[in-house]
Amino acid sequence: MFRQVAAYMDNKIERRLDRRGFSLEAVLVFVCGLLGSIGFAYIWMTTTNEVSDFGDGLTYEFIASTIAPLLLLFGLWIWYTVGAHLLASHYRGRGPIIRLFRTTAWALIPVGIWYLIRSIVIVVLFFSVDIPENPSQEAPGIGASATHDYILGLGLEDPIYIGTLLLGVAFTVWSGYLLSTAVQRSKNIEQGDARKVAGVLSGAFALYLVWSALGYAGIA
Repeated sequence: MFRQVAAYMDNKIERRLDRRGFSLEAVLVFVCGLLGSIGFAYIWMTTTNEVSDFGDGLTYEFIASTIAPLLLLFGLWIWYTVGAHLLASHYRGRGPIIRLFRTTAWALIPVGIWYLIRSIVIVVLFFSVDIPENPSQEAPGIGASATHDYILGLGLEDPIYIGTLLLGVAFTVWSGYLLSTAVQRSKNIEQGDARKVAGVLSGAFALYLVWSALGYAGIA
C-alpha cells in the first residue's frame, strides 16, 4: 500500500516538474493548511458560546491561532523550496527555483494529512472540556493573550494531544522522503545528496514539533 502511494506521489512530482506556473500547488498547500485550522476554529467557536466576557482582544487571539497552521504550512513550503535551492547548489544542483515551487508542494501532503488528524484530536478533546464562563479570572496572567493560552491549555496539555504532535514527526519523515524526490528531479543531483538536503530541511520541522510537544508537556 505504502509503495503504491509513494509511486503515485513520485509520478505526480515528475509530471508537474516542467509545467507552467504553480497555481495548482498553491491551492494544494492552501487546502492542506485549512485542514490544520479546523481544530482551532472549533475551539474558537466553542469558546464563543461558553465565555461571557469574550471581547475583541480574545477574538484577535483566536483569529491568530486559527490561521497559524495555514501560515505555517506556507512558510514550510517556502522553507522547503528556498532551502533546497540553496543547499542543492552545494552539490552543483541545476534548475530554476520555479521547479522546486511546483514539486516541493507535493511533499507537504503528509503534513496536511497529519494536520487533519490533529484537528480531529482537538475536536474530540475539546468536546468534553468544561470551559469556565470567566476564564480571565483563572488564567495565570493578565490580558487576552493569557486568557487565550489558558483556554488552549485546557485541552492541548492532554497527553493525547502531545502524542499527536510527536506523531507528526513520522509524517514529517514521509514528507522528507517526498522532498528528496522533488529535489533530485528538480535540481538534477544524486539521490543520496537529495536525501541529505531533504533531511536537513524536514529535520528542522521535526525538531519544531518535538519542541512544541515538550512545551505543552511543561518540559520546555
